[in-house]
Amino acid sequence: MPVKESLALMGRIGPEVRLPLVSLAPENRARLEAVLREYELIS
Repeated sequence: MPVKESLALMGRIGPEVRLPLVSLAPENRARLEAVLREYELIS
């Protein structure tokens, strides 16, 4: 799921997910965003 969420944050795919996948918990999404910003993959 982190890969799909990363691609969505980068604007490469839509944010929709289908079962059996579920969205990341808000605290995990925030951590993922911080890492992507650190590596300058999102602004």
